[in-house]
Amino acid sequence: MLFLYSILSIIAGATVVLGRILNAKLAEKIGTVQATVINYVVGIFFSIIFLVLLNRGLTFTAPSHSIPLWAYFGGILGVAIIMISNYTTPRVPAFYLTLLVFLGQLAVGILIDWLVSKDFSPYKLVGSLFVVAGFTYNLLLDKKKAKTNTEH
Repeated sequence: MLFLYSILSIIAGATVVLGRILNAKLAEKIGTVQATVINYVVGIFFSIIFLVLLNRGLTFTAPSHSIPLWAYFGGILGVAIIMISNYTTPRVPAFYLTLLVFLGQLAVGILIDWLVSKDFSPYKLVGSLFVVAGFTYNLLLDKKKAKTNTEH
């Protein structure tokens, strides 16, 4: 099962990058806020189709009044993610954008593990610092290459 979940996670990561690029192209044509609205309208349309096809219905296991207020912030964060991506994607190469998003996810993941689970792993911190070092090294190499290309 772990293999299947790993493959699905890789596919999910690839669709995030592709979706980000497609939505940024749409934002260039119609605007950031408009593209974000289109993204969510199309998303809700397909969510409803999946609900119908999977025969899940809109039943909730908990009454809506028992859901804590903070749980609704996921939607707000989703809108923020799409809007920020729409703005940054055309301005940052896809490789760097993916690494930067990954670095943000690493940092917040380490922070959440530490704050919520009281689980701090220095190994995870060192690993993420290696990713930062690799990113920085690659960025410096690209800048050096760009500089030598403009000099010739």
